[in-house]
Amino acid sequence: MKDTVETDQAIADAALCPTTSTLYSGDLEYDTGSDVIIVRSMIVHADKVAFDLTTTWQDLGRWRVNDVANRTEDGEFVTGVLFSRHETTGQPDAKGCQLKFRIVRLSSDEIELRGMWCQFGANQFYPFSGILERV
Repeated sequence: MKDTVETDQAIADAALCPTTSTLYSGDLEYDTGSDVIIVRSMIVHADKVAFDLTTTWQDLGRWRVNDVANRTEDGEFVTGVLFSRHETTGQPDAKGCQLKFRIVRLSSDEIELRGMWCQFGANQFYPFSGILERV
């Protein structure tokens, strides 16, 4: 991998300039189980990340959500409360969720993320990670 940058500060200073953005896509995997997060698009800026993704939930089907996660002072990206929709029925998630993640590695052609899907109502937390390819 070319030009790998390892620190949050270097990512913010060198690679994710607010005047430019980079588009990524691919799959992220939950740390347990066989479910995945399909990232249709993730546009990375220095201070925020816009995304469109679908997650699979065992027997519950595919749920789609798109929004923006803002960068916090400690370098983590965090969304507000999100309400995903079932891709087949259009049914909204009544309880909501929140995504929190970090960029742990960045190169000229891919980005590695680690984070947590926090499902409200069930009060469950699902760690995920993976590498997305630059589009």
